[in-house]
Amino acid sequence: MNKNSFFFEYIYYRLNSFYFKWDGRNGFTSIIGVSMIQSILLGDVILLILKVFLTDYEISLYSKNLSYGVIFIFLIICFVNSYKYKNRFNEFKTYWKNETAIQRRYKGGLVVFSLIMPWILLVLTSLL
Repeated sequence: MNKNSFFFEYIYYRLNSFYFKWDGRNGFTSIIGVSMIQSILLGDVILLILKVFLTDYEISLYSKNLSYGVIFIFLIICFVNSYKYKNRFNEFKTYWKNETAIQRRYKGGLVVFSLIMPWILLVLTSLL
């Protein structure tokens, strides 16, 4: 288990466990969820940098190009994640099978928080 991406691996595992009936072991929905979090966090950083160096008017001039860039980055991250997590659900299931109910509930709350927080950061950054 890679310690650098442990957080996203757990999110993938929990999302895949939740959507297992629809997606099976490869978990396309889980890949989209993890990629969404990563893309929005990256978008938050980019937007914050743009807000520091450009005015709102200047950002609005490039908003169409920026949106294409964000979609492109999202697709690249989806591709990388699909390669990274392909056929790894059983590995994750074996690794986290001994979680207690309290640990599972706590970490599940963190997963939900991690799905919501990038959106909140995006809204707060855009209001600066």
